[in-house]
Amino acid sequence: MVEATPAEGYASCCEAIEKMDIASNLANINTPTVVIASANDPATPPQHARRIAANVLGARLKIVSPAAHLASAEGPHKVNPVILSHLRASVSVPCSRD
Repeated sequence: MVEATPAEGYASCCEAIEKMDIASNLANINTPTVVIASANDPATPPQHARRIAANVLGARLKIVSPAAHLASAEGPHKVNPVILSHLRASVSVPCSRD
């Protein structure tokens, strides 16, 4: 799929992501959140995930190692339990800013 992606389309996507600013809206997230990062991700390094988790109320951070950019593909046996645990906990524990 990646190989079949036109170079111009991929470059345009990269340009859009480069200009994205999600940081200013992180404090508005009010649902239970788990941030999953890869320890060896050169595109989105762990410090980016730490910043996201620190700015989302009550967020948990999980850094998967060893893994690079696609932790869910490289280490599903590590990522899937984190997601399942988060979903199970989110059903019974609402997040509140009060």
